[in-house]
Amino acid sequence: MESFIEKTVHLEQPDTLSGFISEKERMTLRSLKITGKLGEQDVLDVLDDMCWAHGTFDEYDDFTLNEEESPKLKILDMGDCTYCGGVDFPYFGYITQLQKIVFPKGIRCCIDNIGNESSFADSETLTTVVFPEGMVRIDGFSNCVNIKDVTIPDSVREFGNYAFCGTSISSIRLSKNVEVISGASFSHTLIEKFEMDALNPNFTIIDGVIFTKDKTRLIAYPGSSLVRDYVIPDGTKVIAKNAFYGGSIKSISFPDSLEIIEEYAFNNCPAELIPTSGESFTISIPNEGKTRLKRFNWRWCDSRQTDNH
Repeated sequence: MESFIEKTVHLEQPDTLSGFISEKERMTLRSLKITGKLGEQDVLDVLDDMCWAHGTFDEYDDFTLNEEESPKLKILDMGDCTYCGGVDFPYFGYITQLQKIVFPKGIRCCIDNIGNESSFADSETLTTVVFPEGMVRIDGFSNCVNIKDVTIPDSVREFGNYAFCGTSISSIRLSKNVEVISGASFSHTLIEKFEMDALNPNFTIIDGVIFTKDKTRLIAYPGSSLVRDYVIPDGTKVIAKNAFYGGSIKSISFPDSLEIIEEYAFNNCPAELIPTSGESFTISIPNEGKTRLKRFNWRWCDSRQTDNH
C-alpha cells in the first residue's frame, strides 16, 4: 500500500507520533499537519527523521544534497498543536529541506537556547515561517535567502544576534514589547527602514534607524537604506556593536557628541567614516574585536575598559 503524500495526525497524548507515521511515510510524506499535544520525543524521534537531509560536504564546506536518501517533507504545520516538551523547541532536522514551517503553541523560542543551535540556518528552501503568539525570542534563521516575509508576534521581546541576517526580508515592524535587538539581527536584508510601535519604551526610530529611547545609542542601521551618505544625529553617544553590519552605505559622519564605537560596529560595511574632526578615514577590517573611544584623539583600547564609560 502506497503512503500518502499529505497527512494530518491528531495526538491526544504527547510522544505518541511514532504510532501514527510509518517508517516509509517518514521518507515519502510531503506535507504533515499535526494537531493536539506534541512532545519532545515526537520531535526528536520522528520529525527529526523527516527533516534530516542526507548529503556530503566538499572541501569548501559546501553541502550537496542526496535527494534519493533524503526525506521528502516540505510543509510541516504544527500551528494547531501545543508543545508539551518544554519552553524551547529542540534542535531537529539537520540542514532542513522544508519550504514552510508553522511552529506550535506553547514555546518560548524556536531553538534550544542552551546551545543556540538551529537546523534552519543556511536553508536555501525555506520560504515561509509562522511563529505562535507567546514566543519571546526569535533566532536561528540566518542566511535563509528565500525567506521574504515574516510576521512577528507582539509577544516577542528578543531577537538573536543574527536572527534574520542574510534573508530577503524587505520590511519589519517591531512591537512595543521588544527589549533586545542586535545590529546584526536584520543585517544583509532588503530592509530600507525599520518600523516600530511608538509605545515601545526601549527603542525609537529616527529616519528608519533604531536608537535607544533616549536617542543616545544607535542600535541598527537598515542595510538597504536608500540614504547613501548618513549623518548620525547630534546627541548620539554610542554606536552599538554590529550597528552598521553588512550595510551598503557610502559614508557615515560622526557627531561631536559621539563617545564610543563598540566592537564590530562597521563589520563588513565599506562606508567612508568621517569623524568629529572632519578628517575622513576608513577601517578596512572589523575593528579587530576592540572598542574605539573618543578622548583627545582616537585610539585603540580593550573593550573591557569601556564598562564605566
